[in-house]
Amino acid sequence: MSLVWGGMLSDLGLGILLFINRWHRLTFIWLCLFNGINIFLFALGIQTFPYLMVSTYILFLPAPAVREAIVRLLNGKVLKCVPILDKT
Repeated sequence: MSLVWGGMLSDLGLGILLFINRWHRLTFIWLCLFNGINIFLFALGIQTFPYLMVSTYILFLPAPAVREAIVRLLNGKVLKCVPILDKT
C-alpha cells in the first residue's frame, strides 16, 4: 500500500518540480531513480515506458542547458562540469 502512495506522490511531485527552474538537477536524479526502480520491479514487458519517460525529460529542461549539453557532446567534453542554470 505504501508503494502505491509513494509512486503517486512521486509522480505528482515530479510534475510540479519540473516547472520550477531551480530543481532541475534534483528532479532529473529522482526521475532516473524512480523509473530505474520501475524497470526492475515491474518487468511485465512494458520496460520501454521508463526509458521513454527519462528521454522525454529533455522537453522540460531550459533551452540554454540543452544547447550547452549538445555543444559539449559534439566537442567531446561530455564529462566537463558546467552549471545547468543561467545565473543572469
